[in-house]
Amino acid sequence: WYQRRVRDAVVFGLDIIGNPYSVAQNIKAGTKDLFYEPYMGMVQGPREFAEGLVIGVNSFLRHSVGGVVGAASKISRSIGKGIAKLTFDEEYQKSRNRRMTQKPSHIGEGLARGGKSLLEGFYHGVTGVLVKPIEGAVDDGVGGFFKGVGKGLVGVVARPLGGLTDFVSYTIDGIHHHTMADDGVLVLRFPRFIQPDKILRPFNYRQAEGKYYLNQVARGHH
Repeated sequence: WYQRRVRDAVVFGLDIIGNPYSVAQNIKAGTKDLFYEPYMGMVQGPREFAEGLVIGVNSFLRHSVGGVVGAASKISRSIGKGIAKLTFDEEYQKSRNRRMTQKPSHIGEGLARGGKSLLEGFYHGVTGVLVKPIEGAVDDGVGGFFKGVGKGLVGVVARPLGGLTDFVSYTIDGIHHHTMADDGVLVLRFPRFIQPDKILRPFNYRQAEGKYYLNQVARGHH
């Protein structure tokens, strides 16, 4: 139990400051590609060098921007989680945790889900002033009523603020997914030509180009 608590504290501590180790690893990977890909292309020729330069720059930007945006997402999520705990509403905390595990797949979805969380935060924050005391009284009588009053007063501030942080988190997550996604990869060269002996040799542009057009002719695309 103690080890689990320590581990959770360490993970939370890293996330609330954006997990700088993860950011550094992303930038390191992008920087490596920035120099490695052009170098490997330069060994083969000018055309391959240009291709390697494009690949390297793209990787560097993707890892750098993705790392920074990912850090911002961790910070906003950690803040939102802390605000949710201030409401002392376990049901709300559980439902929020379930929602936040489902990250948006693109920027549009992030904005839509974030906007919904923001509106719900303001709605439940305002209505909770009346609803929470009634729910508390129904469940635990007079004591529950006063607990509900406390939850309602805290929620009128915490719920809208939590909705705002969730809006930021969802939006950043959508940007992060778009940045790190590999969909729509730009094709920079023809597929490698593999000779009958199946030995992998350095990329040869002329052989690859010739094989590509021969395949096109064979398929009737001429």
